[in-house]
Amino acid sequence: MAANPKPHKNEALDKRIAEREARLEAHVNKYDDIMDKRAAQYAAEIKPFWNRAGKVIGEEMAKIVAEMQDANGVPIRRQPIRAAKMRNMQRALEHLGKLQRYVREAEQTGKLTNNLAFTYTDSYYYNAFGLQQAAQLAILTPVITHAQVIGVLANPWLPDGNTYSDRLRANTALLGLKMRESVEEAVQKGWDTQRIARRIKDIAGEGYYNSVRLARTEMTRAAGQGASHLFMQNADVLDGKRWNATLDSRTAPKDAANDRKIYELGYDTPEIPGRPGERIPNHPNCRCKWSPVLASLGVREGERIARGDGDTPTNFGENIYTNAKDYRAYAKERGIDLDDRLRNDDPRRYLRRDERGKSPALVKGASAATAKAVAAATWAAPVTQLIAGGVVTEEKAREVGDLIRKEVERRVKDVAPVMQQNIDELTAEVDTLFKGANDFALRLNAMDSSDPSFLQLYDEYMKKYGNVNKELAAKREVIAKAKKELAGIRANAAVEALTEIRPMGSKKAHKWDAGSHTKAKVAIAQAQRFYPTAWLNDSHSFNSLDAKVVTRGYYSGGPKGYSSEFKISGTTEDDLTSVAVHEFGHRFEHIRPEIKKLEKQFYDRRTAGEDLEWIGKGLPNSGYSKSEVARFDKFLSRYMGKDYGNKETSYFEIFTMGAESIFTGTHRIDTDPDYYNFIMGVLASV
Repeated sequence: MAANPKPHKNEALDKRIAEREARLEAHVNKYDDIMDKRAAQYAAEIKPFWNRAGKVIGEEMAKIVAEMQDANGVPIRRQPIRAAKMRNMQRALEHLGKLQRYVREAEQTGKLTNNLAFTYTDSYYYNAFGLQQAAQLAILTPVITHAQVIGVLANPWLPDGNTYSDRLRANTALLGLKMRESVEEAVQKGWDTQRIARRIKDIAGEGYYNSVRLARTEMTRAAGQGASHLFMQNADVLDGKRWNATLDSRTAPKDAANDRKIYELGYDTPEIPGRPGERIPNHPNCRCKWSPVLASLGVREGERIARGDGDTPTNFGENIYTNAKDYRAYAKERGIDLDDRLRNDDPRRYLRRDERGKSPALVKGASAATAKAVAAATWAAPVTQLIAGGVVTEEKAREVGDLIRKEVERRVKDVAPVMQQNIDELTAEVDTLFKGANDFALRLNAMDSSDPSFLQLYDEYMKKYGNVNKELAAKREVIAKAKKELAGIRANAAVEALTEIRPMGSKKAHKWDAGSHTKAKVAIAQAQRFYPTAWLNDSHSFNSLDAKVVTRGYYSGGPKGYSSEFKISGTTEDDLTSVAVHEFGHRFEHIRPEIKKLEKQFYDRRTAGEDLEWIGKGLPNSGYSKSEVARFDKFLSRYMGKDYGNKETSYFEIFTMGAESIFTGTHRIDTDPDYYNFIMGVLASV
C-alpha cells in the first residue's frame, strides 16, 4: 500500500500558530514572578513561627542543661543523680518532647496545604486564560472542586511514596534529633546559656530554610499538576506539553538538558509517573514548568524571556528576550558550558538512591495511559484522598459514594437514559394494554350471557384482545431483556469505577461443605466480581460454606473456622446470581462488622421517627410472616427497612438490597441517590 501523501505546507498558518505559541509561552513564563512572590509571602508568614519555636525551645533546653550541672556549671558525673534533679530534668525533657510535637504538628501544615491548593487552582485557571487568550482558542475549563485539588496534592511527586506533609514531618524530625544532640553536647562541654541559645537559633534557622525550600518546591509541583490537568482537558487542541526551563545561570544542568522536550499530556502525573531526572519538580527549588504545544504547530519561531547582563548563579540579571530555541542555544549565547555542567552534575540532587546509575525506562503505552490519567485526575484522586482520611461515619461514606456514583452515571449517560426511556415507554404500553383488556373482561363477566349484546361485545373483545396474552408475554420478554442489558451496563460501569479505587473481584473459590449444590457454587462464584478483593480474601479464609439452592435464600454465619450456611433461591441463573449477591452482603456484614455500624447510622437517619410495621401490611399473599417488621421510609422496597433489632451488632437489609440493586438491577437505586451513594461509599472504603 502506498504511503499517505504529506499535506502541503501552509506557511501562513504555520506563522500564525507560531505567533500564538510565542504569546502563550510568554504568558507561561510570567508565572515565575507570581510563584516567586507567593513563595516570599509564605516565607514571611512562617518566619515568626520559627523564631518563636527557637526561643521557647532554647529556654527549655537551658533548663535541662542546668539540671545536669552543679552550681559551678560543671556537668554532674556521679550516679545516681538526686531524685529532685532527675524529676526536674524529666519534666523538662517531657516538655521538650511536647514542643517537638508542636513543631511537627503545627509546622504550617495547614497553611502550606492551603497555599498549595491555591497554587494548583491558580495555575489551572491561569493556564486556561493564557491558552484561550494568547492562542485564541475556545477551550474546555471544567470547574475543579476542593476535594479534587486535595486529592491530586496528596500524591507524591517522587516515587518514594512521600507527600509534602511527610517531608514536613521529616524536616521537624531532623530538627528534634539535632536538639537532642545539642543537649548532649552542651552537657558534655559545659556550654553556657548564651551558646545554647545561639545553637538553637541556628537549628531553628535551618528548619525555617528547609520549610521555605520545601514550600517552593511543592508549589512548583502543584503548579505543574494544575497545568497538566488543564492541558489534559483540552487534548483535542494540544499535541503535547513542552518542558520549559528558566533561562538563567541558576538553572540546574539536568533541567537545562530537558528544555524544549515534548511529552504526553498525561506524563508526570500520579497515573503516569515521570522518569528519573525528568520530573517537575526535578529537584528542591526547581523552577521548571510545562508549556502547552498547540496542535498543528510547525517549527516555532519567536522570543523567550531570559536573564541577561549581571546574571550569575547567585544573582539574577536583567530580563531580556532571546531567539534561542532552547537552553543549549541560550547557554551558547551567554558563554555557559552546558556540557561541562552536565558532566559535573550530581544526580543525588534529584534522584532516589535506587534510581542512580540506572537509565530511565520509557513509559509504555503512554497514549492509552493518558486517557486513564484524564479520568483519574478528574475523579479518582479525590475519592482516594477522602478514603485516606478515614470513613467511620455514614455521612463520610455517602460523600465518597457521591463522587463514585457521579462517575458511574457519567460513564453510562450516553446509553442508560435512552434505554430506560424505552423500557418506561414499553412498560406503559404493557400497562395500558393489560388494563384495557382487564376492564373489557370485567364488563363481560358482569353481563349475563343471555343478554343480546353479550355476543356483540364478546366479538369486539376477541378482535381487540384475542391475542392479548401472547402480545403481553412478547412485550414483557422484550422489557425483561432490556432491563437485564441495562442492569449489566450499569453493573459493569460500577465495577470499573470501583476497580480504579481498589481491587475488585476474585477467581478463587470458597471451601465448600460436602453436599453443596453445583448451581449455588456457580452463582456464588459469579457474584464475587461485584465485591472488593480484600473482602473476598477474608471470606475465603474465614470458614467453609454450606451452599445450597432452597425455596427462600438466607445466610447464617458460623464462627471462624467453622461452616456458614449460604442458601440461595431462584429458578434461573440470573435469579440465583442476584440472590447470591444479596446473601454475600450478609456474609460481609458477618465478617466485617464495621459495615453494620455504618448501616445502623444510615438506617437511623433515614427512618427517624417511624414506627415498626408488618412488611406485608396491605399486600395480599405477601408471604411475610407476622414477625417480619420494618420501617418503611421512602425505600424502593419495604424490605430495605427490615428490623433485626436495630443495634450495631444486628444484621440489616440496607447493604444487601443496595448491592443487589446496583449490580443486578432488582430496584431502580439510581432514583435514590442518597442510598446509592451510601452503598458505593461502603464498597469503596470499608
